[in-house]
Amino acid sequence: MNNMTVTPERGELTIWFLIYWTVALPVLAAFILLAILVEPLGFGIAAAGWFLFMIVFIIWMPAFFRTLEYNIDSETVRGKWGVFWRKQVTVPYRKITNVDVTQGPVQRKYGIGTIHIQTAGYSANKGGSAELKMLGVKNFDNLKDTILQQVMALVASSPAQMAEKTTKSGREDAFAQISADVAAIRDILERDRKEGS
Repeated sequence: MNNMTVTPERGELTIWFLIYWTVALPVLAAFILLAILVEPLGFGIAAAGWFLFMIVFIIWMPAFFRTLEYNIDSETVRGKWGVFWRKQVTVPYRKITNVDVTQGPVQRKYGIGTIHIQTAGYSANKGGSAELKMLGVKNFDNLKDTILQQVMALVASSPAQMAEKTTKSGREDAFAQISADVAAIRDILERDRKEGS
């Protein structure tokens, strides 16, 4: 499989702005009302705070949007994003348990959707949330099918082929971790036995 790079469509950024203004305008109205009822000086402070927040957020949203990038290759699905602090999430196909697609009413207008990629360990710890969300992508059904085909191909491969893909250093790391865990358990059991005596 060839590497595929996917970025969200501009419609997703439009949706973010719609959500922002839907929340920001009532908040401004509440600030103004409270400032008028409580004290006029508070109005100036509240308005200045709101405008500062608005300006920062309006600059930050497009900058964050431009950093969103998703890569699908023969072994993993990766997502990268972040303006100040960059984050990269790599999800190997062997860990994927579920791939869902959601599409809200405004996303339908722009022909985009969100792909949710879940793994067993992550979704259990996070209350069923996805480990990686591919926001605002076109052809989301085709991308979902591509990911699922890779997962199914991996499941269909034999355990011997899976073992071949595991590197020697990876096995050594796993054995070292298991040894350390066993030693820690032994120490705890010995300490509990001595305390019980």
